[in-house]
Amino acid sequence: RAQWRASLDPGDAHSFVCGSTSAAPGEAMCWSFEVTLAAASLETLFVLALGLRGFRNDHANVALVLPFVLQEWLQVLLWAHIGTSSIDCDAVNKRTSAAITCLVSAVLFWLSLQPFLTLPADALDT
Repeated sequence: RAQWRASLDPGDAHSFVCGSTSAAPGEAMCWSFEVTLAAASLETLFVLALGLRGFRNDHANVALVLPFVLQEWLQVLLWAHIGTSSIDCDAVNKRTSAAITCLVSAVLFWLSLQPFLTLPADALDT
């Protein structure tokens, strides 16, 4: 219990989030290209399985999560083109960052389109 309370200390946020006390806050990150690639791959497998299963709401759910899966793959691209500092970015990183900004900005619009994308055509003719 004391260890759990210590992990909630704001000064020890790095070890609480990353599960490691080997580096001081700001010295290391627990997220990486490999972790992001694994997450994007698992998300893609989940979306494919959901789409192939084809239960009642599966296709609607696939449509809902597509922007988030795309964002994850764009983050894989960001990690592949990360610079040596927060201001050292190549052209691919800058374009990918802009694409993520556009994608995140469009999510609410995408969600508002879901009834048109997922309901049968005759359900919208009322």
